[in-house]
Amino acid sequence: MLTDVIKSLGLKRAVFADQLGIGRGYLSGLESGKKRPSLELAVRIERLTGGAVPVASWVDGSEANSPCQPAQEAPHLEIPHVQTPQ
Repeated sequence: MLTDVIKSLGLKRAVFADQLGIGRGYLSGLESGKKRPSLELAVRIERLTGGAVPVASWVDGSEANSPCQPAQEAPHLEIPHVQTPQ
């Protein structure tokens, strides 16, 4: 998908990578699916492609549908009362 969009934009891969602030090797990994972008990079890709490669396209279905992990209860903290001078 990303490779096709880069071509449709008429950009060279090196220029596209430079505009994203990543190396060509990393871009190649993104194109092949061997690498996944950080959220920040996925947002930059979405903006640079005019929305043709949305952030959501990087989330694999198993993650999107997996239940959230329950939060652990925070330890109880005693907060002493402090009187303020009047």
